[in-house]
Amino acid sequence: LMPATPSEAPPVVAPLPDPARLAYIIHTSGSTGRPKGVMGTLGALSAHASAVIAAYGLMPADRVLHFASPGFDVALEEIVPTLLSGAALVIRGEDETASVQAFLEFVADQSVTVLNLPASFWHVLVEEMKERHLPLPPSVRLVVTGSERIIASALADWQRIAPGCAWMN
Repeated sequence: LMPATPSEAPPVVAPLPDPARLAYIIHTSGSTGRPKGVMGTLGALSAHASAVIAAYGLMPADRVLHFASPGFDVALEEIVPTLLSGAALVIRGEDETASVQAFLEFVADQSVTVLNLPASFWHVLVEEMKERHLPLPPSVRLVVTGSERIIASALADWQRIAPGCAWMN
């Protein structure tokens, strides 16, 4: 690139969006049981996405499973950081969760590297993998669980089943 000469106008740069600007509205019943809309700002979404990219170590070579329904807030945690980091988003269908075996085959076939699973599904996954001696696909480098409490014995089983895989809650 050649430097601009004084006679040339500087390039026009779009202003940064206002961080307080509304980025999304998600509906939740929360702990009250009554539906309500929760507004997420661009600044909060951007900060969370940056934190997730750093915490998960997301890189362009990653393939992140989009497990959550789009109506849940964790879907944003799966989609936005993945795309911002240049990684690929792997979208699952209903058939992929029909059984643990089907799920693991899908993860292996798609070379998924990062899984973000609800604790209820993760508990079933761990139990089935333990009972049936099913291996975690070697492409998986990180499993994130959330939404519910983790049972300590399941975590101990997981550490025996998948010792080389990072795990976060």
